[in-house]
Amino acid sequence: MLYYWPHTYPDEILYSVIARYLKISGSRGPKHLLHNLFDRKSISATLDLPSGLKHLIYNLEMFAKDVEMILADNTLFPYYQSFLTPTKVEKVRHSMLSKSGDIHTLIGINAGIFPAGKSPKYCHLCVKEDKSQNISPYLRRTHQIPSIQICTQHNIYLLELDKSRVHFNKHEFLFLEDHLDQFSLIEQNESIEYLNICKDIEKLLKGKQNPFDADDP
Repeated sequence: MLYYWPHTYPDEILYSVIARYLKISGSRGPKHLLHNLFDRKSISATLDLPSGLKHLIYNLEMFAKDVEMILADNTLFPYYQSFLTPTKVEKVRHSMLSKSGDIHTLIGINAGIFPAGKSPKYCHLCVKEDKSQNISPYLRRTHQIPSIQICTQHNIYLLELDKSRVHFNKHEFLFLEDHLDQFSLIEQNESIEYLNICKDIEKLLKGKQNPFDADDP
């Protein structure tokens, strides 16, 4: 059982919380610290759909964490859920709770440390605001949606990790503040409609089943 766990910031993805825990504890991903979290040393540092959550929740028992809350608020499970059949949703959920590593294959996405279209992204104005509040810059969950390229809070394009400038093994968690200069501005889509599309896509994280309904307020 853990006796310390960092505060989770608004819209923070679980990957980012774990990265901060490991940073404060002394490293990006030493195997003994990963074992403290997940009861195994070989857990992969997955950005969007992490596995082993049942074991993580058990080890966070004293912090009153709930697995359903983490699935809903700190992973991209609600986003992918909108595109899956009920049977696959349950299979993905089961895999995320267990130590299974086949989640991306299950839903037809190539696996890897940062699979295609899912490199970490951040908004430089969000980072500026974090620093002004004496908060370590963190990865927002909404920014990590594969099709999102804009911060809808600031209406500016995101920066994405340049994988040619940094090398991680699959057990290492990227602590954003240490790698801000290794991100590059995403190629811009000048369509005005694209911002509204991004806002609609983000609704999937809030459980809206018909985010593109024209009558939706």
